[in-house]
Amino acid sequence: IVQNFHTFVEKHEKENIEAKKRDPNAIVQNYGDCILLAACQKTESLPTNPDLPADLFTCCLTTPIEIALRFFILQNPLRTDISIDDFRVPGRLQDRRSPLGELNWIFTAITDTIAWNTLPRALFKKLFRQDLMVAALFRNFLLSERIMRTYKCHPISSPELPETHHHPLWKSWDLAVEMVLSQLPALIDHEEGRRQYEYQHSTFFAEQLTAFEVYLSSGPTEKNPPDQLPIVLQVLLSQAHRLRALILLSKFLDLGPWAVHLALSIGIFPYVVKLLQSAAQELKPVMVFIWARIMAVDHTVQNDLLKDNGIHYFISILNPSSPIPVGNASEHRAMCAFIVSIFCKNYPQGQNVCLSNELFDSSLRHLGDVENPLLRQWSCLCLSMLWCDFPEAKWMGIRCAAPARLCELNFDPVPEVRAAMLYAVTTFLGIPDLTDQVAQIEETLALAVLPMSSDGSVVVRKELLVFFSTFVRRHQNKFLVAAFEELQDEKRSLRQRFENENPQSTYNESQNGTVSSTPKLSRNTTFGTIWKQLLALSVDPHPDIGQDAAIIVDYIHLSLLESPMAPLTNKLQNEILDLAGLLKLQTHERSETKKVAPPSTPPSSSAATSKQEGYLSIGFKRTASVAASLKNLAFGNSTNGDPSDNSNPPSPSTGRMPITPRGRAPPEWTRPPEGNDHVAPATAYHQAPSP
Repeated sequence: IVQNFHTFVEKHEKENIEAKKRDPNAIVQNYGDCILLAACQKTESLPTNPDLPADLFTCCLTTPIEIALRFFILQNPLRTDISIDDFRVPGRLQDRRSPLGELNWIFTAITDTIAWNTLPRALFKKLFRQDLMVAALFRNFLLSERIMRTYKCHPISSPELPETHHHPLWKSWDLAVEMVLSQLPALIDHEEGRRQYEYQHSTFFAEQLTAFEVYLSSGPTEKNPPDQLPIVLQVLLSQAHRLRALILLSKFLDLGPWAVHLALSIGIFPYVVKLLQSAAQELKPVMVFIWARIMAVDHTVQNDLLKDNGIHYFISILNPSSPIPVGNASEHRAMCAFIVSIFCKNYPQGQNVCLSNELFDSSLRHLGDVENPLLRQWSCLCLSMLWCDFPEAKWMGIRCAAPARLCELNFDPVPEVRAAMLYAVTTFLGIPDLTDQVAQIEETLALAVLPMSSDGSVVVRKELLVFFSTFVRRHQNKFLVAAFEELQDEKRSLRQRFENENPQSTYNESQNGTVSSTPKLSRNTTFGTIWKQLLALSVDPHPDIGQDAAIIVDYIHLSLLESPMAPLTNKLQNEILDLAGLLKLQTHERSETKKVAPPSTPPSSSAATSKQEGYLSIGFKRTASVAASLKNLAFGNSTNGDPSDNSNPPSPSTGRMPITPRGRAPPEWTRPPEGNDHVAPATAYHQAPSP
């Protein structure tokens, strides 16, 4: 039958290909998912043993425990008083505490493990994890292969399975059967009331857990997966071994993402989801650990947590008043905050479910935990994931004073905590209804985080720039005004320098325009202060930070040139470039004069000031970013290649030789510099090479 079916399938597949060539939209029948099970090959005959059922193969598929017991008695070389016709194992298949139920439970664990260790992963998932009925049939098929091979029959299937009759775990099955049969007379007497007897449960699961523990202690790797993993999952159904199994499972998941994927592929998820309904206190720490590892690797389990409302299991543990029977409770609460954060991430349904005063109160209280910085960090991230693009949560945060509480972490000693706080306040920005109250809260946040511009951590300054970019985009018009007034200040500074250095000449204002005398709208405001700080950050020593800040500055300048203020901006730009050109020409003329007659007196402070070039005088001419020109504003002009700009320092006094700890200094220490020595100015800025 199986061979004829394969011939039939090949014929129809050829017909389907031809039909597709004639009509690409033709509907064809797919026979690839068909499953066939047969008792023997076409050249074999079924067994005719009078001690066996007439249809042995069907009995193996439908009543596996009964046939397995009968087969064991027939194959047992030792003498026994048990008759194969009238023996009966007490209990029910569904009751795992009864002898019959425990045997069925062990049989399920063993056949699952044999299939896991023998079949390809894709085939195992298809046959043993997608449908309960198909999985039961193929577990029983493995038993039929073992039994019928004894009677010279080879069961076949489609899809074809590798041979499993020689697997070592079948010996463990024989041992479990023998332990039950050895107690059978006493169990029958107890059932009939002739004597008292307590059933001695099998040690199979305890021994397999010990084997799994030995595996974990022997340097496990991805290339050497554990054989006992399916059995460990079955043990989770037993209250007697559950805690030990969960602890061992948590150690296995802690080996890395490969271990988590392996456990998920074998079917761990339904077990750990069901255990979320348990109220046992002793399971809380290990359940939190296991779920943290799962969520770190596979966040697509959000729907499953939402179905059974399992996320409240972790929200309740996050509450500081919730008892956890473990020493490092704060670390486990940090894991709970992580789980809730991943659950809410890009998942609006999860945000709705988690929106509660309890979660806000718990997270805000954990911000003050001085022992565990990980808890403070993930409490910040939990709030950020909860109110990201969720205005209702942001308003609840305002009512709980969450933004102000977050800003208390500005000077937290751990940089990761400060960065997490900045991420939380960044996601807080963006309430659609920008009322006066919301604008005031956002300005207060911006002023609160402004001192972090001088933070020593690169990560913190990067997160601060992300906050500034969001804030600038949200209040763009006000920053356009601040940028325009900064241009006016730049022009005023250049004109003043020109007039100070050239008292006889006057800059022609009628030809080149005037500096506006109107009051500055951005002066002493949040927006003007942040704009100046962005200009300073664009010359940050770290290249990534300087580049990111320059992008923000360039964006505002480009928006200014595309706004209705573009004519005024262009005019102001031309005036700044003219003044900068005049100042540069004068500087060049003085340097030529200095080459002929070097000065004999120290340069005055005004000369050092004259080396400062305006930010926008070079900024408008650049093609890369504002960082290059800001270096000249903040640290002096180091872009000139002419070394003659640097005046030689005066010769030190030779009347007295300096005294060193070991005597007088050698003469060469006090020798005046020669004419060809080039001394860099003290204010020159040299950017450190990137590591």
